[in-house]
Amino acid sequence: MSSSSTIRAQDDLKVDLDAVAGTMDAALAELQSPFDNFVQRQYRQMSPLVRAAVVLAVGATTGARKHRQRFIDLGAAIEMLYLAVHVHTQLLPGSAIHQNSDRSLMGSAILAGDFCFSRASSLAVRTDSPAVVDLFAQALKHVSEGHLRQLFHAGAAPYDENRELFISGAAAALSLAHAGVDDAAVVQQMVDALADVVSGTKTATAIAEMIASMPLSPSQQRVWLTVLDMAGQLPG
Repeated sequence: MSSSSTIRAQDDLKVDLDAVAGTMDAALAELQSPFDNFVQRQYRQMSPLVRAAVVLAVGATTGARKHRQRFIDLGAAIEMLYLAVHVHTQLLPGSAIHQNSDRSLMGSAILAGDFCFSRASSLAVRTDSPAVVDLFAQALKHVSEGHLRQLFHAGAAPYDENRELFISGAAAALSLAHAGVDDAAVVQQMVDALADVVSGTKTATAIAEMIASMPLSPSQQRVWLTVLDMAGQLPG
């Protein structure tokens, strides 16, 4: 694979990530004050959009570029789900809103989060894949349950939300691509490795060495290395 192809693959990832951000901006454009305040505060803290990048990297790995828009919509849906959850977590004990006990603020946060959930579901539907919609619904269920376990069971292990969304997003992307067993095995290994980097259980250097040894083209390796760099920027 030529260096120009590798550079083009990186450029494609950047263009598609910009398209994900644009899709989210458009989906959130209808929000008015005070609801937009809750959402924009959380939205600004989400960069880089690594959950969407995982989805797009699966597309690059499986050669499913022809379904580009569906992968963009799926990436935006996963990021919007993450955003919705984090708007709602502003209501949990210990948050400023919960301590303030202002019912109008609490109501606004609930409605803003619900709006984001609605937009996330709409974006998942835009993939035109019943399997993806079902996987998305399962992701919502698992993430919500994970946060509730953390809230009500003090001794529970820390909930790894990013791992859950990496796995769900990758599974949905593999479904969109009609991927084979070999591609699915590579993606699963990459998803676990990226989650380990975010959680701090493995180093980015170790994962970069793993990527170099995997059955990927140079352009595909470069895409995953870019996603790895993004994952390293997330708080653990």
